[in-house]
Amino acid sequence: MNEPYEIMLEELGTGVRFSLREHGREVGHAYLYVLKNDLHDRPFGFMEDVFVDEGERGRGGGTLLTNAVITEVAYTSAPAPKNNSTTVNA
Repeated sequence: MNEPYEIMLEELGTGVRFSLREHGREVGHAYLYVLKNDLHDRPFGFMEDVFVDEGERGRGGGTLLTNAVITEVAYTSAPAPKNNSTTVNA
């Protein structure tokens, strides 16, 4: 390496944590990150760490959680503000 390298950081997106709750207790969660890069004209969503408690699986909560994330990224170019709470009934 004969040339000096420089590392630059640029904020490319933000994240939101979705919480699936039943009777006030968290039973699942998922994360949405809205990103932008030079290969896309518009921001895009990246969903990760989708989790539902083992005892709650098979009841539709994971599907509800996943659909909430997809809906959020489909209608906005950025995630919902922090501490935004929405109640959805399955």
